[in-house]
Amino acid sequence: MTWISAVPSVDGFLWARKLFPTNNVRGVCAAFSQTWLTLSLIGGAPVKNPGILRSPGQIQAIHQGRPRVGAQPSSTPLGSSSLVTLPESGLKIQTGYPKLPYSTNWKDIYAYLASQPDGHYYLTIKSPFRHAMACIILGSEVYYLEPQKGLYVIPKAKTSDSLTAFYSQYTWSSGNDYKIYQVGT
Repeated sequence: MTWISAVPSVDGFLWARKLFPTNNVRGVCAAFSQTWLTLSLIGGAPVKNPGILRSPGQIQAIHQGRPRVGAQPSSTPLGSSSLVTLPESGLKIQTGYPKLPYSTNWKDIYAYLASQPDGHYYLTIKSPFRHAMACIILGSEVYYLEPQKGLYVIPKAKTSDSLTAFYSQYTWSSGNDYKIYQVGT
């Protein structure tokens, strides 16, 4: 008799290990993603514990025009153009980005993401819903922040299958305007 084992799944992500949950009740996915990337770049490694990310109120305050240390308040609302909000968060968009992957389904998009080199990435989708996510590709691992669920670590070789499994719950639209930004400081 041959045993068939189930693919491990966490919150709909296949082959993923959850590092911490997030509480995005305020719908500030861009703020969660940009804050996590900024803190990870400052620390020189992916932030693996929630810290400030436990508080959607603090995250929202940071990104809604409240004074930041040594900076003028921003008048840019959350969810505005990433070309504006990323630099305001201290994130420099790398040359050649954003990239708009040609795709006909979720699997194509996430295969394209997994083909990117090591680095820090900010991801947006503008239609049929508005959402922002973030990931850090580091060797054979991908640290993926889905603000609605938490931070996961996924084997890079399984990234496309893992993320496709989760996002397949949302209807694919050929006009989804998905963008990938590689960012640094």
